[in-house]
Amino acid sequence: MTTDTHLSRLMNDALATVAHPGQTLTRVCDMLRPKSGHKLPAKRKLTREQAAAAALAVTRIAKRLDLSCPAICRAANVAPAPKNYYRFHLTRDEREARQTKFAVGRFNKTLTKYRDLVVAAAALADCDQLPLLDELATAVQDFLEPFLPLARRDEFEELAEGMGEIGRYLSRPRKAADGTVVDLSRLWTACEQRRLEFDETTGRLEYRGEDPEFSWYLTWPRVFLFPRVVGQVEVECSENDGSDILEHTLQSLKTRSRPIGKVKARLCYAVHLALGPSRTRGKAKALLLLESWTLLASGPRSKREKGWQNPAAGIWCPGFPFSTSRGSDERGTFDFIAAGPVNPTCPEFRDWLGHSDLDDPRVCEQTVRAVDISPEILELMLRHERSPTGWDFFGRWSDRSALQSSVEMPGGVPSEVLLDRLRDALYRDDEKALDGQLLTAAVPMMKALDRLLESSDDEMTRRKATFMRRMRS
Repeated sequence: MTTDTHLSRLMNDALATVAHPGQTLTRVCDMLRPKSGHKLPAKRKLTREQAAAAALAVTRIAKRLDLSCPAICRAANVAPAPKNYYRFHLTRDEREARQTKFAVGRFNKTLTKYRDLVVAAAALADCDQLPLLDELATAVQDFLEPFLPLARRDEFEELAEGMGEIGRYLSRPRKAADGTVVDLSRLWTACEQRRLEFDETTGRLEYRGEDPEFSWYLTWPRVFLFPRVVGQVEVECSENDGSDILEHTLQSLKTRSRPIGKVKARLCYAVHLALGPSRTRGKAKALLLLESWTLLASGPRSKREKGWQNPAAGIWCPGFPFSTSRGSDERGTFDFIAAGPVNPTCPEFRDWLGHSDLDDPRVCEQTVRAVDISPEILELMLRHERSPTGWDFFGRWSDRSALQSSVEMPGGVPSEVLLDRLRDALYRDDEKALDGQLLTAAVPMMKALDRLLESSDDEMTRRKATFMRRMRS
């Protein structure tokens, strides 16, 4: 009836990594059903001790809710006849005697039946079922342990599929809340033909020149999700002597500048959910857009404590310091560049770094990346996030995220976990849903395209653009 203390501690830590133990229990029960298609890592049936623990949990739930166990068994239809109900709960005599040892075969060993009993009890008592499922999950935690990795993978596969649906949904023209018709295929086709990029500061589509190498993502609607620390490096800071630095190397920086110290820096990605063109012409695809940033705990001349306790007080600088970057503290601006090897803290970033030629100026200057959404990348970013809790709502990122700072889980339990917040934003059905926010993010680009076409020097082009906008409204 009891589990080893060390095992309990390990299991509690493992269960804490998922949204709710009861949700994991439900996923495992789905895997255990006949013809589920899952190759299971352990036996489908509970042991004698685990079955007794599940029956005791159901009995305690029934007593607390003032329900009779036979009534719960009848509602859940767990047995063909009432004479078999005793196999799912403790009798009154067993409870009063505090019995802990039972005959072989005393309890049913099918976990899904105990879950059905808990769901039935919640329905009869008209209360939330998830806290009760959490209680059952805790009682059989040693049985669930081998299934946890598979249950988590199912969760991320579902999430990746859902995020992919946004691309499919917005591949067709959709009307935004203000009435603007968002047609991403039309936007991207016009921008490609005319070599245009969107300038967020002016709200206009500008000519990008013949080389789109550094601006390929500017016409992708996107919403910021969270920052992610992926590496750390020491940077050498200096004050420039006033001359332009033409060569982006550490040596050229030294010859034109006065060193003012070294500080530790963290390399971060601002993770966005974005919509970009797919390989199928005219279709959109949901991707993760990784925008590179460098975070300094403080400036080289700062008298503040050089620690990482308060990200809000840090100095955020765009790009990575593989080429000369510029920061600013309370004493003014300064230049900095990486003074040693990078220590990656993220496997995905380590792989990218290992295949990148940092002597190539194009790699140094353009470190914005697009990553396909997959269960593996979502698990890496959401399950193993190493940045301190709340970084995505400190300092530079305050109030910018498309995710709520906290969401209410079933049972009224608040959660600040990235996974829970992303799932909430994906599946909600109001203006804060991710698809709605991406649709809103595309509106300024569509309006900029209409303004550009309707201000054309060619009269027929203007008239046609005005006509087509009227037809789409």
